[in-house]
Amino acid sequence: MNIQYRLYNTLHSSFFDLISGETEVQQTKGLALVLANDEKLLTNFLNLTLIKSKISNITFDKAIINSELVSENIEKKRADIVIRLYKDNKPIHAIIIEAKSINKSLSSNQVADQLADYINNDNLFTVLNPFKANGLENNLIGIILTKYKTILENDNFVCLSWNDIIEFLEKNIGVNKLTDDYFYFVTKIKGTMKYYEKEVLSIPTHAKTNELANTYPFIYECP
Repeated sequence: MNIQYRLYNTLHSSFFDLISGETEVQQTKGLALVLANDEKLLTNFLNLTLIKSKISNITFDKAIINSELVSENIEKKRADIVIRLYKDNKPIHAIIIEAKSINKSLSSNQVADQLADYINNDNLFTVLNPFKANGLENNLIGIILTKYKTILENDNFVCLSWNDIIEFLEKNIGVNKLTDDYFYFVTKIKGTMKYYEKEVLSIPTHAKTNELANTYPFIYECP
């Protein structure tokens, strides 16, 4: 028997569509849930090239994944996703993911400043403090998840794009139904397939560069 659930006549609806909050919150809550739901998927995520380059040892036997972790200070800041990995009940790695919506163009450096504050301020998220002790400082990794990737100055930070996440999910289609549902959810934000979106840089010419641009078009197009 084929049973389908449609919310407001929308195809491929699932309970991800029922998650409260704005688009960004829905996306990050959903991502945290699918990672926490399947050990294989979590391991595959940690083995993404950019993440693996920052983690020396991915062997763990316990993982705690927080979504919208609330800070202890008066301002009550929220960390989008916090992944804590343990081996024999000892902290080995902590990963903080700070994300911005797939539909927003926001500087990765702005997000990096926000993330650095979360990591460096011992009074914000005290659950991270054990991962800073006993020489584990370099095992506290920050991931900036935005619309476009940029180069970051902090050696312990990596930048992923939502396109990276979608490609990761696509490669893991069939792992479980929850992952499949999330893939359909995140690729139909506002009814558009963001998967096919590409950033194009167009540099304008002016009176002094028009002649050079026409004479050396390939150099101008690909500096």
